[in-house]
Amino acid sequence: MPVSCWRCTSAPGRAGRGTVPAHRLNPSALADQLRRHPFSIGRHWLFVPELRPAEVAKWLSDQIAVLEAPTWTELAEKIGRVGEWEFEDYDG
Repeated sequence: MPVSCWRCTSAPGRAGRGTVPAHRLNPSALADQLRRHPFSIGRHWLFVPELRPAEVAKWLSDQIAVLEAPTWTELAEKIGRVGEWEFEDYDG
């Protein structure tokens, strides 16, 4: 399957040390993924094999309806994993 993952790691002992995973998917791998999972989320992107607005709206609603968190801020962060929301990255 033509899918790959690579990690970028900062130099040991330097501030901000950590890993940043990045996933790449070529078009044929994405098509294969969508055959197995008809909805696939990428940061602020929803991939579907065919746009059917009513099905997309129901799927998104179902994904958000099951989210729980003790505070609005924590809930909003979880919602932000499903889709972009107007106050994401707001620092007021």
